[in-house]
Amino acid sequence: MRLILLLLILIPYADPAAQSYETGKGNVTGADPSGTTFNFLMLSFDFVTNSDFMGRLSETVDQPAFSSTFSYIGKSGIDASLTGFMIGNSDESLEHYTSEVDIMLGYRKELFGSLTLYPAYSHFFYSKKSNDLQKIFTDELHLDADYTYKFLNLGLSPIVYLGRQRTFTLNFRNFYTINFSNVILNNSIMSIQPGVDLNFGDFEYLNRYYLDEMKENERFYEYLLLSKAIRQYAMVKKAQNPELTVYQILDQYLNEKIQDTFKLTSAVLYLPVSYLAGNFGINTGLYVFLPVKQPDYLYNEKQFFFTVGISYNLAF
Repeated sequence: MRLILLLLILIPYADPAAQSYETGKGNVTGADPSGTTFNFLMLSFDFVTNSDFMGRLSETVDQPAFSSTFSYIGKSGIDASLTGFMIGNSDESLEHYTSEVDIMLGYRKELFGSLTLYPAYSHFFYSKKSNDLQKIFTDELHLDADYTYKFLNLGLSPIVYLGRQRTFTLNFRNFYTINFSNVILNNSIMSIQPGVDLNFGDFEYLNRYYLDEMKENERFYEYLLLSKAIRQYAMVKKAQNPELTVYQILDQYLNEKIQDTFKLTSAVLYLPVSYLAGNFGINTGLYVFLPVKQPDYLYNEKQFFFTVGISYNLAF
């Protein structure tokens, strides 16, 4: 979920004057807010059709989310944001809404004109009714390194997640920004940012989480059995070893799978579009999530996400 919202938040701060050049159809420009000479306040309201974070447990249950974000971006490079979420189908029954609040503090520094570094820290607060898996991480540390040359934007982000489990991921991104000026209204900008993200990591933290939790709470066996592949595995093993219970079979499965290697885990294709007129903005986007070599208990088919939002920006 946080990945998608970060992608959404890039667009409103794009500087249309930064490293742009003329094409036959519009301006192509790097969307790097670090060179701004203003302070910004932004209030936004967004909706995403599915907000599963590090993998999808159910083949039939989506988790749509409504969010509201208040952000400050300073010309000194410091920024901070407060985001509240209402997430559908995110309680223990996967039927009701729960809430989440995220706070983030970061600092953006431009180096050599084309390279930008952005270290940031986030902390996540969850409502008591949130699904236990939803609350597996409470803190995030990441360092974004982005290189911009004309229309080319390349980025690399090492990310550490902390909480009841810990894991390290690496995100590589490549996107292009195309700006069109004076669309419909004077002094307006429409931005299109097609791109791709490659995500690297491992699922050992998730295997260990399930193994630990199943020792204390039997409902985690039910989570595993939501997967068609796991159900089929358990049925085959039960036929081969009728003396074993389903619980014993799943314990054995996780013990065999617990160790994992660092690898490509997913790719995300995205096409966000934003329209800014004065202080107001509208954004929308289509995202395609492509899982790669994920555990059998996660949904391994491609997923489509659609986003839409409005924002109000104040420069001072």
